[in-house]
Amino acid sequence: MNKILHLILFVLILSSCNNSKVDELNKRVLELEKENSLMNDSINFFKEITKPSLIEKYETNLSKEDSAKIDIVYIDEDNSYFKTYDDSQYSSNEITYDILYIKPFEENKSSAYAYISKQTRQTLSCASCEGKNETIKVELSDFYEPDNIIFTTLKECNKIKLDYRIYKTFKYGCCLEENVIEYYDYYNNLIIRSNLDIISHHIPNSKIGFHVGYTVEGKKDDKNFYNGTLTIAYDSNERYIIKTFTTIEQYWYNTQLEVLSIDKSDNSIKETQLDSWSINGIKQKEELNNIKVVLKISDTKVLEVPIIKGKPYGKNNRLHKVELK
Repeated sequence: MNKILHLILFVLILSSCNNSKVDELNKRVLELEKENSLMNDSINFFKEITKPSLIEKYETNLSKEDSAKIDIVYIDEDNSYFKTYDDSQYSSNEITYDILYIKPFEENKSSAYAYISKQTRQTLSCASCEGKNETIKVELSDFYEPDNIIFTTLKECNKIKLDYRIYKTFKYGCCLEENVIEYYDYYNNLIIRSNLDIISHHIPNSKIGFHVGYTVEGKKDDKNFYNGTLTIAYDSNERYIIKTFTTIEQYWYNTQLEVLSIDKSDNSIKETQLDSWSINGIKQKEELNNIKVVLKISDTKVLEVPIIKGKPYGKNNRLHKVELK
């Protein structure tokens, strides 16, 4: 009833307006329509430059009923994000752009260390789920030639970080499940995998340095051994594997890694990087000494691996097996 009264009142007011008032109202309506058109044009332009985007994929494939379930969270010049949902389940899709100053390859494929990174993230989860499944696609292009994509990858993980000559993926375990951290080169070759934070050994003014990680691989039924894999990797081609076996109760959350230097002038950065200033500028791995990798279980040191002439125990063996007491 109120709506009818309002409508009648509006008609009466409109009929009482002179022609100039009506013209003014019409002009304002045209302005609003023009502004709305500009906004729609801007959104369509953004979609166009991000092709082939997940937004278009969903809009072209969804029925009218399903398209009504799309909730646009926000869209601007840097990011787009939308979510589809069905009862308690949902999927969300996000496109993010960033400008990075890195060096992906040893040979410089760009006129400067500037690149455009496009990350497309798809997330599947539900309201009552404790975890979520995420897939991330990365496309890296030359800043001065945006159409020239020099690197692409697609990983099931929660985070990808593009870094100097390597990129890092992080998959976080739900509840007490282990995390999985992986480092790759920009040719998509795996360098190292770990359930613990990977520690990087860096030598200033040198191309030499390695990464250390550890995976806890569970309990063997036959000998009641907990086993794991300690990896020391210079790159995807030079990796040293130390298989560990122990009857000590071992899980990823009670296991620790350290990379230590005998020289006090070397220092750790946030416990995930050791800078060896004592051997600043070395040219060969054989010059790398006085470093040790320490494995602890429940704060008890169970394994110490000295790096001698750039190799574990100073040996050429790529595979070692150690039974821990």
